[in-house]
Amino acid sequence: MRIKTNLILLLVLLLFSCAEKSEEEQVIEWISENAIQISTVEPGNGFEDLLPIGEMIGDARIVSLGEPTHGNREVFQLKHRMIEYLVEEKGFNIFALECPFGEAFDVNRYVVDGIGDPEKAIAGIYFWTWDTQEVWELIKWMRSYNANPDNLKKVKFYGFDVQDPQRAARVMLEYLKKVDQELEEIVRPELGILEVPFSDPKGLGRRQWIPEEYDSISLNYIQEVMKAFDSKKETYVASSSVDEWQLAKQHARQIEIYISNAAKTGLERDYGQAENIRWTLDYEGENSKLIAWAHNFHVANMILEEDDNEGVDYKGYKCMGNHLKKWYGDQLKIVGIFYNQGEFSALDDNIPSAGFKTFEVGSSKHGSLEHTMINANLHNAYLDLSNIPKNGPIYEWLDKPLSTRYSWGFYNQSRPEDYYQTHKLSKEFDALLFLDKTTATVPIDKSD
Repeated sequence: MRIKTNLILLLVLLLFSCAEKSEEEQVIEWISENAIQISTVEPGNGFEDLLPIGEMIGDARIVSLGEPTHGNREVFQLKHRMIEYLVEEKGFNIFALECPFGEAFDVNRYVVDGIGDPEKAIAGIYFWTWDTQEVWELIKWMRSYNANPDNLKKVKFYGFDVQDPQRAARVMLEYLKKVDQELEEIVRPELGILEVPFSDPKGLGRRQWIPEEYDSISLNYIQEVMKAFDSKKETYVASSSVDEWQLAKQHARQIEIYISNAAKTGLERDYGQAENIRWTLDYEGENSKLIAWAHNFHVANMILEEDDNEGVDYKGYKCMGNHLKKWYGDQLKIVGIFYNQGEFSALDDNIPSAGFKTFEVGSSKHGSLEHTMINANLHNAYLDLSNIPKNGPIYEWLDKPLSTRYSWGFYNQSRPEDYYQTHKLSKEFDALLFLDKTTATVPIDKSD
């Protein structure tokens, strides 16, 4: 009887102690019990600590790897290490980067066949964010992997972003000149400007928005081109090949997305990214498996709830991950990557034309995801979100909008409070990787 009484008292005490714990304390306790420490971010150090991530990924066909900024060295290194694991142990054979679709083929020629200058190819995808030693090390590893005759399944490099029309326009117009010269002569006066590279020194290094490039005439012409690719397919293929037709049509589709995106102030970008990933998987065949590298914002299964941003209504905007999740379901696994403090590379939002530089930030604000991870005594860690409780304080915490540290390719050190993005972790990511401290990425050649 005495033993039974003691057991009852113990249970009462346990229940009482749980009831006394705040939501934050319960969340920290749960994270501490479920997170797995990552031994190193450095690639080439084995995969034992990554095996739990592999279990979460299972037989998924797509793994999206996010990032909190475009300039954290350790984040890039950890992604490189993850890519090695996914290629060598999980059979992934496509690496897709948040860079222009057309220009990425230069990098792919080097990765697959060793053709060309890899440094020029990386610089040629326009994004200074990828013109770094960390990405260069990844490209070299991919080339080394493909050069090994024992690796029969080669890794290919693709781009899936839609911000830059130059290469796509040139490929499209050259192809039309070959298979349909009459149509090429009609559309070139309007669409030929898209071949010419421009950049806005007052902007963020991207192509400046030129109204003539996305007016109603431009949209009508590119829509006529897209119709011709389908209605005249047999004629086009007879003058080229099925493969050449497929590639040229997808380059033309980049122009259609670019014009629509510019006309709608960026509201088509994430759909275009998702569409390019779907096309790549279809083009490479049913046995292909793809790793996508982009910002957390793009990879997240997220629909924006904010009403307005600088005169543009983004409410209801669907991120790339939301489109992909709708199409692929559990065949897509989304891994968000977050950091707490340290350095990162970015353009100075006050003077973008001055080039990028190193910024440094202290520990994240109270209530943020990163602050909670630090309170759970984590530094480099993995947390599986695919098996969280279905209700209770843990679920409620993960299901509410949480602030997470981020920036894009730019930063304003006078307004650090602006650089947080809210995420509902339970819905938007299947897992997260967390780093306490980072340093800035290292440029291949800063003069570029």
